[in-house]
Amino acid sequence: MPIRRAIHCQIIILLAVVSVGVKHADAQHAIDVERLAAEGEYYEAWLQYTQLPRRRRTTAAVIAAAKSAMALGLAKQAQSEFDLALADDSLRDVDRARIALHKGVIEFQEGRYRVAIIQAEKAIQLIDTKGPLQARAWLLWAESLSQLGQHGAAEPKYRQALSESLQSENAELSFKLAECLFSLGKYDEAEKYYKKVPTQSVRSSSSIRQLAAISLERKDYKRVQFWLSEGRKRFPNQFLDSWVDYAFALVAIDKKDDELLTTVLERAVKRYPPADHWRTLLEAAAEEYNWKRGSFYANAEKST
Repeated sequence: MPIRRAIHCQIIILLAVVSVGVKHADAQHAIDVERLAAEGEYYEAWLQYTQLPRRRRTTAAVIAAAKSAMALGLAKQAQSEFDLALADDSLRDVDRARIALHKGVIEFQEGRYRVAIIQAEKAIQLIDTKGPLQARAWLLWAESLSQLGQHGAAEPKYRQALSESLQSENAELSFKLAECLFSLGKYDEAEKYYKKVPTQSVRSSSSIRQLAAISLERKDYKRVQFWLSEGRKRFPNQFLDSWVDYAFALVAIDKKDDELLTTVLERAVKRYPPADHWRTLLEAAAEEYNWKRGSFYANAEKST
């Protein structure tokens, strides 16, 4: 039995060494944790940290390990290490703000939006100057409020985040602000911010879709057709769903284009199941249109 247990222990040790990698196997310094985390080697950074004697764990290494745990989805471990770092009285306010922001993001990911707001507020209070870090705190606050359905309270937070963000982040924040404004029914402003999203942005297809939705709310069917056609031309795969066909059907009805309506209806019947919500609305709209057209022609024949 002792021999078997010894062999088992040797196997575990060997696997641990292999998982870390030869070049990091004998690292026993806090700086190695920081370096690995900075290189995106989160698993190795976390493993090195757990093997590092407590007396060698610097605050910087603790923070690097916490970020690594966060990246690995180890929420409890990350929170614990961040709290450990906060116990260092020499920690600068800006670093405390960053930690509060990280803790807030974890709370947000765990669905604890009110706690995330508390962390966002802490971060903002600790930051002296406006800028990208404060912008991220405002964004966390806004996103948490949105998740709670408090879009009116979220709007000024999104605006503040956008005003302080880096130019590289403007597209994403413009989209998020537009989404908030859309939820509040402020379509004119929402349209303005959707149009600020560059064509090369990952949010471009969603922005075009929402611009079509705004036009649909206004019953501006020419603009609906323009935006949907633009979407299908640029992002064909993202504009193949039943809502798009429903919107095209309303365009056809507005234009009294029987051929287009028939094409859209036949396509919808082939593509979507009978229980699909937008297919059901599409069929109902087409049926009502055809009934009215039939009634119109019947009355016209009677009058002659």
